[in-house]
Amino acid sequence: MLAWSGMRGVVTLAAAQSLPVDFPYRSQLVLIAFVVALVTLVVQGGTLPLLIRVLGIRGTDEEAARRELSLLIAELQEAAIGQVLDNPELRRRDGGRFDAEVLEEVRERFGRPLPGSSGGAAPDPRTAQRPELVQLLAEAQQDALDEARSLGAYDSGTIARAQKLLDAGSLRRGGL
Repeated sequence: MLAWSGMRGVVTLAAAQSLPVDFPYRSQLVLIAFVVALVTLVVQGGTLPLLIRVLGIRGTDEEAARRELSLLIAELQEAAIGQVLDNPELRRRDGGRFDAEVLEEVRERFGRPLPGSSGGAAPDPRTAQRPELVQLLAEAQQDALDEARSLGAYDSGTIARAQKLLDAGSLRRGGL
């Protein structure tokens, strides 16, 4: 299809017109080059839609791309929840355990941006746990995305969009 939709004689016409003015048969060569360009434009250009149908070439199906992205995001979230929230050995960076209420809150709200903590007096210790837990989930999602990328399970465009979503989510969560 790429060859069929090529330049169609433009180079030939440009080469013919670049001939010196006193070149023998220059005007006839320019006319022939023009006719060749015109015929290929009409014949090849006119039959290009037919060739595309015969070859069965299709463009990007946006609905299918959205479904694939949704499937990948759901897979990443499941992997993150399985690796982090469902892990009985889950510990904070300091070795302590996460509060059960924080685990449930993050489990319910995971995938949506969590609200930032309001400034004030002494912060609730559970509030300090949320960003740490969400960071662990984000890391697990990134690991799952890297694995999907290495397996070739998804289209590269879908992987790139999922990476953008993960990056945007980590930037939003950075202000927790």
